Parts: sequence; structure tokens; C-alpha cells
Amino acid sequence: MLKHLDETQQQLIKALLMVFLVFVLGTIGFKILAPEVPDGNGGTRTAGWLTCIYMTIISLTTVGYGESVPVQDDPALMVFTSLLLLSGIGVLTYFFGTLTAFFIEGSLTHVFRRRKMKAQLSELEDHFIVCGAGETSINAIRELHTTSRPFTVIDIEESQLEELHQRYEMPYILGDASEEELLEEAGIARAKGLLACLPTDKDNLFLVLTAKQMNDKLRIIAKVQDPSNNQKFLKHGADGIASPQVIGGMRLVSEMIRPHVVSFLDIMLRDKDRTMRIEEVLMAEDSSYAGRSLKEASYRQKFKMQVLAILPPGLTKFNYTPDADEPIRGGSTLVVLGEADNVAEMRKAVEGD
Repeated sequence: MLKHLDETQQQLIKALLMVFLVFVLGTIGFKILAPEVPDGNGGTRTAGWLTCIYMTIISLTTVGYGESVPVQDDPALMVFTSLLLLSGIGVLTYFFGTLTAFFIEGSLTHVFRRRKMKAQLSELEDHFIVCGAGETSINAIRELHTTSRPFTVIDIEESQLEELHQRYEMPYILGDASEEELLEEAGIARAKGLLACLPTDKDNLFLVLTAKQMNDKLRIIAKVQDPSNNQKFLKHGADGIASPQVIGGMRLVSEMIRPHVVSFLDIMLRDKDRTMRIEEVLMAEDSSYAGRSLKEASYRQKFKMQVLAILPPGLTKFNYTPDADEPIRGGSTLVVLGEADNVAEMRKAVEGD
């Protein structure tokens, strides 16, 4: 039951249970052992539950008020009270120590963690900013983490951010992603891209406008709920859009007419043993690989990469069947299939000397 709590919280709950147990045992003990007490009318009566609770409280807190149950004339009651005092002092000391640790250590831990996150954010460069931590974003975050891309997340739900942080150890920012101050804290000036995944098209469009004004070189991809808003997003700064309805429809028809292709992509993305991905690699103008053919470069042998297509610089059409002997110009984009680590190695090799 306590597994979802951290160690300090578990200790605090255990200390509370110990205090409660000692209190209950003390009250029951006084009820059983207490002798008859004066009733104020010249007679006697059995000590009531309120009297026993009162005796337990003044014993545990050692406040020194007068006894409502006579203890000194009853050896059994004296022994019981002595044991209650000793156990009560120990339990209360433990409880207040745990309570102090809960507040002090908890606050310090939060302060240190925020400082660590700010340091991580200040070091991010060519990273991605994910705005929104909803269901759509979770898949994007998982993919960024799997392919070892640096990223941060901005959202208003702290519990969701904490859960993602525990899973992916990424820095996050709590607040409204459309606020310029938070985007600056996320390093938007140094970022490579931004994913606008807020709940509504209105919020995402305002975010796109704000982000583009802050960094006009930033690549922005936005989630669009209503397809009729597609042109608005593209006109006001989005470099690409993704509509859940369109993607869902394409998935449905793909499952129908090309099930094995869909199965191949699903297995590739979910494979826990290998991180196979279809990626793009930009051939730098000054790269030592520029001007060399696929056969000369031997990408498959050196990096275990399969080149699927090539987009020459300045063109919009891909060459899906590249000739092994044709030189690849600098500035070309190579679409490759391979493991994420090998893609990173190849990208580092061809990006320029």
C-alpha cells in the first residue's frame, strides 16, 4: 500500500501509526487498570473513556496536570504508567524527528532538483521542446528518449511531469507553454525543434506564433484537431502539422491493404532489443563523403546503414532507387534504415570535417 510513496513519506506514516497505537493501548490500559474514582457525590464510579483518554494524553505529553485517575496507590497502574511514559517519549521523539525530516528534506530535495533541472536546461543545445504532456505527447516523448534526442517538456500538470521525469529523467518546466518566459527557460533560442501538443487548436496556434517570433529558425510541428485549420497553422509559422483524425484514417486503411508493412513498422518501433529506425542524415557541403558514391562510401559496411532514398539539394523529389555508382552531392539528404546508435555515428561522420 505504501510502495508508491517515497521513503520519507513511508516513515512519517509509520510514525503516525506508532503514535496512534500507543495512544489506543494507553487508553485501553487505563480503562482496564483504573480503580474506582470519586463521583463527586460521596460515592465512586468506574473511570470513563474520556477520563482514560485524558490520562493517556497527559502521560504521553508529560504536561504535569493533576491525575484524574489515582496512580500512586496502585502498583500495577504505576508500572503501566511508567511503561507508557517511556514508550510515549520514544515514539513522540521519533514522530517529531520524522515530521521535521519530511518538511526539511522534502523542501531541500525539491530545491536541489529544481537547481539541477535549471542546470540541465541551460546546457541543452539543438534540443526539442515538447509543449504539452498529454496522450499524444507521451508517444513523442518516448520516441525522443528511445532515439537519444535531447528534449524538455512544458506542461501545467505537475503530477504528469513528475511521472514522465521518473520514467525518462528529462528536465521539465511547470507552467503555460505559451508564456515567453517559460520558452526562454526551455532554451528556445538554442532549440532545434518544438512540438506544439496543447489540448486545443487555439492554444497551439498561439504557441506557434509566439515560438516563431522568438526563434524564426526553429522547426515547429503542431497537432491540429480540426483539419480546416491546417492552412492557418502553416501560414503562421508551423513547418508541419499532424492531425489525429488523418493519421487514424491512414492507419485504418493501411491495416486493411498493407498489413505486413504496418506489422513491420510496429515491430521495428516496439523492439526492445534493437532500436531500428528510418532516419534522415544531411550530407554537409564540406564533408569528406561529399561527391562519393554509395559504393565508394560503403555506408552499409562502415555504419550498418541501408540507404533507402536520396534528396539532392534544391530538389523536392526523392531518388528512391539511388545508383550505387552515382556521386552524392554535398547538401543532399539521405534517408537511411539502421539502429539509432549507428545513425548517430554516421551523422557525425558525414556532417562535415
